[in-house]
Amino acid sequence: MKWYLMRWTGLSPDKKPMTPKEMVDAIKFLRRNNYPKPADCLKEKCDGYRPACGLGVCYVAVKLCGDF
Repeated sequence: MKWYLMRWTGLSPDKKPMTPKEMVDAIKFLRRNNYPKPADCLKEKCDGYRPACGLGVCYVAVKLCGDF
């Protein structure tokens, strides 16, 4: 399973926004997999870009889950 930042936010022109059930399932997935970066990672253009991004921990994913 992968997750897509643009789908989560509903900003993707070709994908529907996530349903509440999909978001619950996605949060479980993100927590279980140590907050992996999204498949459409913006890298240095991301406002949440941190050095930990290079280690595979996505700051945006952590915030979307409401953690830390």
